[in-house]
Amino acid sequence: MWTTQLPDRVEASPVVVADGDAVAVGCYDGFLYVLAAGDGGIVWRYHLGDAVKCTAAADPWDSLVWCGSHGRRCAALDVRGRRAVLDMELSSSVSASVAFDASRRHAYVCLLDGTVMALRSSRCDEITTGVSAGERDGQHVRVQGKRHGASPAPTASIVPPVV
Repeated sequence: MWTTQLPDRVEASPVVVADGDAVAVGCYDGFLYVLAAGDGGIVWRYHLGDAVKCTAAADPWDSLVWCGSHGRRCAALDVRGRRAVLDMELSSSVSASVAFDASRRHAYVCLLDGTVMALRSSRCDEITTGVSAGERDGQHVRVQGKRHGASPAPTASIVPPVV
């Protein structure tokens, strides 16, 4: 078996990604690390601004790895392509894992300021943001979505609450 020493504290659980070829884990140095499942070697890392305390999660439709940080960022990462598909600056820190609803293609992100966001994606060609049903106008949610790569920038709008 293997052991890999990351440069700082780890509080998050690792998640198996890329069809079992890799393991992703967040670190207090602000990076999400992708390790080779076979030998533990660092394959790639992505900087999320500040400590990554939450466990990363892979969405069930595109196998993107989603992770947030205390740097007020949330990213959806293509581990195989070693690139960020989405990197959002948020109004507050993220300390909980992203949850998914495969039937609606929603990713749910919770922020430390009490905000709950719903992100909707269709093969990441269009990404929209929303807030919890208790939020009336969404004014306190400041999201600037940034897409890296050749695709156009994501669209940002409020996702109506499902009642």
